[in-house]
Amino acid sequence: MKFWQELRRRRVYRLAALYIVGAWLSIQVGDIFFPAWGVPDTALRYLIMAAALCFPIALVFGWFFDITSGGIVRTRDAGMGETVDLKLGGADYLLLVALAGIALAILVGSVEKIRDTSNEAIAAASTEKPEYSVAVLPFENMDPNTDTGYFSDGISEEILYKLSSVSGLKVLGRTSSFAFKDSDLGVPRISDILGVRYLLSGSVRREANTVRLTASLTDDEGFQVWGATFDGELDGVFQLQSRIAEQVAKQISDELTPPTVAARETQNVEAYQQYLIGREYFHERPPNWQEPAAEAFRSAIDEDPTYAPPYVGLADALTINVGTRAFRANKGTAYDAIARALDLDPTLPEAYASRGRLLIYADEPELEAAVSDLEKSLQLNPTQAMAYNWLANAYGRLNRNEDAENAYDRGLAIDPLNPPLVFNTSDRYVAANDYDGAILHISKLLDLPEPPGNTYSMLSNLFASSGRLPDAVSWTKEAIRANGGSTGMGELSYLYDLLGMTADGDYWFEQDEARQSDPLVLLLHQIETLLFRGDLEGAAEKLRRFDARDGFDLEDYPPGIEYYFAPFYAQFGRPETGVEMLEAQLGKNGNNIATEDDVYDAIMRLYTLAYAYEKTGQPDNAQITRKRALALGDEIGKDRPFGKNPENLFVLAFGFAANGDVENASLTLKEAVASGWRGYYEKINDPFMRDAFSAPKYDAIFDDVKAEVDRQREIVEAADAEHDFRAEFEQLVTERSQQQSP
Repeated sequence: MKFWQELRRRRVYRLAALYIVGAWLSIQVGDIFFPAWGVPDTALRYLIMAAALCFPIALVFGWFFDITSGGIVRTRDAGMGETVDLKLGGADYLLLVALAGIALAILVGSVEKIRDTSNEAIAAASTEKPEYSVAVLPFENMDPNTDTGYFSDGISEEILYKLSSVSGLKVLGRTSSFAFKDSDLGVPRISDILGVRYLLSGSVRREANTVRLTASLTDDEGFQVWGATFDGELDGVFQLQSRIAEQVAKQISDELTPPTVAARETQNVEAYQQYLIGREYFHERPPNWQEPAAEAFRSAIDEDPTYAPPYVGLADALTINVGTRAFRANKGTAYDAIARALDLDPTLPEAYASRGRLLIYADEPELEAAVSDLEKSLQLNPTQAMAYNWLANAYGRLNRNEDAENAYDRGLAIDPLNPPLVFNTSDRYVAANDYDGAILHISKLLDLPEPPGNTYSMLSNLFASSGRLPDAVSWTKEAIRANGGSTGMGELSYLYDLLGMTADGDYWFEQDEARQSDPLVLLLHQIETLLFRGDLEGAAEKLRRFDARDGFDLEDYPPGIEYYFAPFYAQFGRPETGVEMLEAQLGKNGNNIATEDDVYDAIMRLYTLAYAYEKTGQPDNAQITRKRALALGDEIGKDRPFGKNPENLFVLAFGFAANGDVENASLTLKEAVASGWRGYYEKINDPFMRDAFSAPKYDAIFDDVKAEVDRQREIVEAADAEHDFRAEFEQLVTERSQQQSP
């Protein structure tokens, strides 16, 4: 009997088919459930390799043995003269095709999985994980009362704080660690995203006056290296936290110095709980969070006047994200509260950070003192992400740009997924005209289980600034989805206007008007939109609302908010008022501007001032101011990286055009267009720009811009035709309204 006949007689083909189907099913199950079970990603690769290596073994087994209803039996030898019919029927062909398809799917899938796993391994290897590094995930709240989640979060944060005082241990900041609360990502994946060697997790259960803390330390492969349960009274919860921190440090390395018991503790359980409630408001920051947070901190102080942290919390609640009037009214109380906290605990890191912030934003900033306070705060507790932001701000105001960048880098090393840090550091990529780098940098936040809504807005801005309008539209829609239809409509309206899709722009502008809660921000949006569309009369009518302070008080806003309205007066309102406001900001003929300022914004304002001088019959001042703007552009130099930003190149081109230098204006305008400037419709609608670019030589350049905008508009129109985002938006609004209704 021929060999192939014998394979068929011994049913090896059937066994091969069953093996292939079984292997495929096993791989699919592993791919779905391994991440959910926390099984390391490498396990799937080993499963694929095992399936491939065991296939020849299965064939050998099929040669010698047969599976029957009576069990596994040895295959009998063929009888003399026995033959096997090798003709294939229709069912045979179907079976062979199916097996070939499954085998090909396994082969391709295996290669892809191995390649993906290899890529992940390379990425993980390239992400530096310090040997002694840990992230504290928020402990699970096991209390039957789910409204007490602030308590378990507070326990986690206090353990994080205690671990941060362990010499030689890198502890990740709160924002990055707590982003994975209730996440279904496996431990290895979270470890890779955060770039740490260990993860500490656990649970908290309270019953009457007792508390049980369960803690588990897991390495970056997903294996538990330590676990323990701690029981105690509520008034001894700080000691339980310290014991956990000590044992975690010991498990990571015997060389690490155990944490000391901080003086930030209280024996009053109610004071501690009220403090944690206030901190929950501070971290979550729901609308109007300041008042309930301040109330909770005051309650904590009333319960235990010797407990230091609530005083700092009160100072923050009174002065963070409040208007100018409230800040000025509350800053004295805030300073007194911080002073009291430092009297009680001179080593309290938050107190120095909070005082440093107040010194930055005071009417007369004390920047050097702010830097000193913030650096000391970070020496005491290097996990405070916001302190790095404030420190970078102070350095930036002192024009110590390298120190500012270093502060951001230090913050990202501790809290790599902290949104404000990520957003602020992306500006460095933009300053180097590296939009792709900025996009990749911000895209890190997409690894979070719930990326902040402004992640999508930032990506939209970057794509729009670099001239990729369909991508910008797409990410703005993602922002609207993420925010449940509450914000982002104004940005979408602007993008549609850039594309010349005015009807769509009108729709989203109306949606923004209907939902914008801040009357001054709404007014600014309205004027900018009307000006963009060339409706000067409508913009002037809106500007009169600013004159009348219709529905708002400037004292409720940060200082200098009127700065944004000055160019409007100069261009289409009252030019004499525009001159007055712009001279107050820029100096006579712009003499107060330095190259360290936002030069490109200042250049446009100088040309606006020159325009207002012309309107008010001051041609000499207009000429001097234009020359000042041109000289400023030459001084900063378009050869600097930031000078190659599309908007900045357009500003320089505008400057040449306003001064009658058509040749240089044309060359620079072409650079702007090549870099991504797409403001064609803004140019044709704005008389300020039309006047500057009136020479015929510019027409061909703007025709090219229009052609590119038209091409991108077709892409957006096709996407909108395929998916009705307006209907989706209206559904989002309906669902949000239902959720908010009692």
